[in-house]
Amino acid sequence: MMIARFFQMSSPGLRLRSVLIASLIGFGSLLSGCQHFTDTQAPKPTTVAGRVTYADNPSRGMPGVLVRAVGKDAVATTDSTGWFLLTPSVSNGEFLQLSLTKPGYNEVVTTLTVQAGVANALSSPITLTSTGVAGGGTGGAANSVVLKSVSAPSIGVDHAGTNPTSLLTFEVRDAQGIPVNYSHRATVQFLLSQAAGGGAFLNPDTASTDEAGLVAVSLNAGTLAQSVQVRAQVMGTGIYSDIVPVAIHGGLPDAKHFSFAVKTLNIPGLYLLGTIDPVTAFVGDRYGNPVPVGTMVYFTSGAGIIEGSAATDDHGRATVDLESAAPLPAATPVTSDSAGLVRISAQTVDQNRLPIVTSALAVMFTGQSQLRVAPTTFDIPLGGAQEFTVTLDDAEHHNPLAAGTTISVSATQGTLGGETSVTLPDTWDPAYTSFTFRLENPAAGPALIGPSHAIVRLRPMPWAGGDRTRVEVASVGASLSAAPTSVLASQAATLTITVTSPNGGAHTVLSGVLERP
Repeated sequence: MMIARFFQMSSPGLRLRSVLIASLIGFGSLLSGCQHFTDTQAPKPTTVAGRVTYADNPSRGMPGVLVRAVGKDAVATTDSTGWFLLTPSVSNGEFLQLSLTKPGYNEVVTTLTVQAGVANALSSPITLTSTGVAGGGTGGAANSVVLKSVSAPSIGVDHAGTNPTSLLTFEVRDAQGIPVNYSHRATVQFLLSQAAGGGAFLNPDTASTDEAGLVAVSLNAGTLAQSVQVRAQVMGTGIYSDIVPVAIHGGLPDAKHFSFAVKTLNIPGLYLLGTIDPVTAFVGDRYGNPVPVGTMVYFTSGAGIIEGSAATDDHGRATVDLESAAPLPAATPVTSDSAGLVRISAQTVDQNRLPIVTSALAVMFTGQSQLRVAPTTFDIPLGGAQEFTVTLDDAEHHNPLAAGTTISVSATQGTLGGETSVTLPDTWDPAYTSFTFRLENPAAGPALIGPSHAIVRLRPMPWAGGDRTRVEVASVGASLSAAPTSVLASQAATLTITVTSPNGGAHTVLSGVLERP
């Protein structure tokens, strides 16, 4: 009863302020006792309360201030104590822009984030400053057009499941920069520049400014992802705004424009658990444009562990990590993998809300390095040669080893030496499991021809001040023959094959003899 009597005795301004405060306290108590989730669906009615004061006397409320929610129908006027209550329809978490105007005072534009269905209040009073214009600042005829706000700088094409419209609000000002009033209202024409066949359109084509000099137009996306430009021009004059760009993003995923790829084809997944390989899905709409940012793609894997989902970026890419772990790929073909190959599937939803899936054997998990050489010894006469076959693969499935694997072949004959090598690419090709090299023994001196087909001569090159030797490399096709001497002797020599690999190292040493003069 005491509260009721207080309302009865209070002025209208005090009653409004008390109601606002009571509403905010009530909502706060309600919110403190429960948990919330974000509701970004249809806009809902809400309230926004605040107070406007004089800049030169902040404690004094300013009556008669027009308060507008930019881009919405909600309008309010402050009471005798400067308080206002605005009732716009908003989405949860929406960024709301308020325009506060009064003849003779500079406009103030303020923003706040509002919650749907909850009492919202400005954190502090808004102050208005006098323009100093004689006659109450009534303003003059149109002289310029400026953009006041864009509700959405990017939108989605029709039926894409995203917002297909953007509200652009312009302000027409007089020569002193004051918004034109209703008596000087201007008719504004809206112009749209877009790609041929895009289908975007503006509504309305023309409109008159309101009592605050504001005029708005709605941009509708159409069916083509593109960047469009909007301009506002006062009809019958050369007065127009700057160009306003708006991005129109693509539609929902299309099966013909849905694919994925892995960063690395061959990883040492059987040898090193926890090896990471990024997997990227590429998602486009039916027009071949990237789908809207945030489109979800879901992933599964027949072996290892893969992150379950990712959202697309502005290029229509969604990336997750595949990690080598149990279950490991089987040795025999099954539905998900084959001889070390891992099957990955990606899935999303098309414009008909139907799932679309792409699936493929995508990554090879390789294991421990396994090195074999034949023959294992040699006895090469003068002028002869011996060819060796090196087989290098993983011990589990006989697949090629991971990228960066290096096979080095070196030879010695006494103090002679030389080395040649080859590095494996990222591949599944079984051709990269077998390599040949040849040790030649011409009279001019031994030479090693490695897997890279470069000839490495094994002849001494004395260093100044000592008897150390070095290797001289000759190009393919260089002559290796010379006139033999009449005295021959067998000299011991060794060949060493060394493997450095993410799959683990390996090496073997072959011993033999060369017949030398």
